[in-house]
Amino acid sequence: MKRILIGSVIVFALAGIVLAAAAAGQEAAKPAKPVKEEFGGYVILVAAGPMTGRSTRVTMTVDRWTTDEEKAGLLKALQEGGSDAMLKVMRKMTVGYIRTTRSLRYALNFASTFQTEKGRVVRLVTERPISFVEAMRPTRSEDYEFGVIEFTLNEKGKGEGVIVPTAKIGFNKAGDLEVETLGTGPQKLTNVKKD
Repeated sequence: MKRILIGSVIVFALAGIVLAAAAAGQEAAKPAKPVKEEFGGYVILVAAGPMTGRSTRVTMTVDRWTTDEEKAGLLKALQEGGSDAMLKVMRKMTVGYIRTTRSLRYALNFASTFQTEKGRVVRLVTERPISFVEAMRPTRSEDYEFGVIEFTLNEKGKGEGVIVPTAKIGFNKAGDLEVETLGTGPQKLTNVKKD
């Protein structure tokens, strides 16, 4: 798994999106079993006006993990139709929910977990809520339709990561999956643990 952070662009190698079994063998996908895992942490707010530098609690509930078949479908939609096509497929999937102390909960559309030498990685993607004002006044931010979260837990089940609240997903020239942020870049996610 390769992840590179360059300025405000995060690059994921394709191997991390489509698991080897789905890409190579096209084995029959098994339905995802409910797991109900809940993770909590604190996000340090960046460029948030008077809230800049403060932290707020974020809770991420995963009801099930995205299947290999669903990952392959998302990748195919992205390759063939771009982020809008992927978003349409994602909207049919609800794998859990995310909320902060200052917001209502909203759906997580993608959840993946895998082990690395640094620990257990959890990657979550959601459709970013677009406000009424934002929709009425078309801005560049409307192209950033996703929220992306990634954190790594150590052997004690604690860790940290990043939240990209306004993200655009696509491919770079090397064929790697690229997550581009709008504005200030990823926000730090700290004190993450499984609740």
